[in-house]
Amino acid sequence: MSSSEPARSVAGSQTLANSGARPRTPRIEATAATLWLGIILFRRENPFRPAVLSYWFRAICQTLLYTLLGVVAGGSAGGDFAFVGAVVLAGVDHAIAQVSDVPMRDRFDGTYPRLRASRLAPVTTFALRSVPVVAAGCAVSGVVAVSVGLLAGRLGLAAAMLPAIPLVLAAMLSATTVGLFVIAPAIGTRYDTLTYNSMTVFVTLFTGALIPRGTHGVFDAVGLVLPLTNAMDGIRSLINGGPWLGSFGAELLIACGWGLVAAVTYTLMDRRGMRTGHGAFEAS
Repeated sequence: MSSSEPARSVAGSQTLANSGARPRTPRIEATAATLWLGIILFRRENPFRPAVLSYWFRAICQTLLYTLLGVVAGGSAGGDFAFVGAVVLAGVDHAIAQVSDVPMRDRFDGTYPRLRASRLAPVTTFALRSVPVVAAGCAVSGVVAVSVGLLAGRLGLAAAMLPAIPLVLAAMLSATTVGLFVIAPAIGTRYDTLTYNSMTVFVTLFTGALIPRGTHGVFDAVGLVLPLTNAMDGIRSLINGGPWLGSFGAELLIACGWGLVAAVTYTLMDRRGMRTGHGAFEAS
C-alpha cells in the first residue's frame, strides 16, 4: 500500500462525513436567509418616520381614548383596567394587521410559484418572515405604555406591567399565528382587509382587554380560543401579585393551535392552487 492510500482513505472518510451533513446544511441556510429576508422586508416596508407618524400616533390616541372612556365608565379603577388592556391590544392589533402583508406580498409580486419550488414549505417561509412582526408588536405596546402612561398619569401602572413582558410576547406570538391564518382564505381575492380587520374586532370585544370577562357568557366562550385572552388574564393577575405561569402556558398553546390551523390551511390552499392555478398562483 502506498503512502498516498491512507491519505485518500482519510479524505474519502471526510467526504462521506461531509456528504452526510449536506442534507441539513442547505435547509439551515435557507431558514437563516428567510429569517433575514423577513427582517429586511419589514424594515423596508415600515420605515421609522412613517411608522411614528401613522400607526404609532394612532395607537397612542386610541389607547388614550380607551383609558379616558374607562375613567368615565368606572372611575380611576376603570381607567386602570382599560389602560392595561389597551396597551397590549395596540401591539396585538399591529401584529395581526402587519402579518397579513407577509403572504400577500408574494401574491401581489407574483413570486408565489417560485416560492413553492424552494426548500421550505410556503407556510414555513411565511412563519419565518413573520418573526419581525412579533417584535414590532411588543415595541408598539412599549411605546404606547410609556406615552399614554405619561399623558394619563399612569406611568407607575406602566412600570408595574414590566414583569409581564413574557405574557406580552406570548400574546404577540398568538396574534401573529392567527393573523397568518385569517389572511390565507383572502389570498387571490379582494377580502384581505376584511379578514384581518374582522379579527381585530373579535380580539377587541371578546378577550377581556376592554370588556371585563364574565360580562357575557358568549363573550367568554369565544374569547377562550382567541389570542390575548389568557395573556390578559395573566397580566392582570401579575399586576395584582397573583400567579401568571398558567396563563402564559395557555397563551402559548393558543399560539401553537392557531399555528397548526394556519399550516393546514396553507397546505390545502397550496394543493388546490397546484391543481387549479387559482389563489396565490394567479397573477395580480
